[in-house]
Amino acid sequence: TGLQEPFTVHLDGGAELAGMLDLARFYFGFTVELEPCGDAADVVGAVAASQNDLGIIALDDRSELPWWRGLSETGAQVIARLPFLVMEERPADEPALVISRTIPGSRNADTLVYDARWNGVLPGKLMSQGLEVISFHRSARGVDALLAASADMNEADILASCEKAGAEPDVLRQVGGYSAPIDVDGDTDEDFAPAEPAVSEG
Repeated sequence: TGLQEPFTVHLDGGAELAGMLDLARFYFGFTVELEPCGDAADVVGAVAASQNDLGIIALDDRSELPWWRGLSETGAQVIARLPFLVMEERPADEPALVISRTIPGSRNADTLVYDARWNGVLPGKLMSQGLEVISFHRSARGVDALLAASADMNEADILASCEKAGAEPDVLRQVGGYSAPIDVDGDTDEDFAPAEPAVSEG
């Protein structure tokens, strides 16, 4: 990207700044301009309004806001998950997503990312159906979730898996994808993936 045209990396200001700076420098070097934003939603807005900028958004199991609602097919989308190499005592190992404007012809992702919304509670057994809850946000209206699924699953498969887990989402839309991170130490997926959130019955 840098060889084609200068670009800026927008950083999630809702996360610890030193960690975001380490991630950006580790993956993009010391010559790229870095721009801290107010929060994850601001990162999405800045990237969507740019031509070729990137954004780094910290991943939390439970998000303070459903920032992924701002992602779209024609605007900003998820393009990578960090860290790409998962190993013990690795520098710059904060969990995060990289977003950019939609890249034409980029359909090689191993994992697809979806914005999913339920008016009720989040189904409690999505992982057993092959779906990972990357992050979620609860509100009085229900639950927003950012889901990761194998690229082998189409939208109908995902809806069916959600139904088996407890309930189909009221909204489901693809908002990007990424190459699956490589677990260098050979640990189980649970050592990298955020834990499935506890779900109450009411």
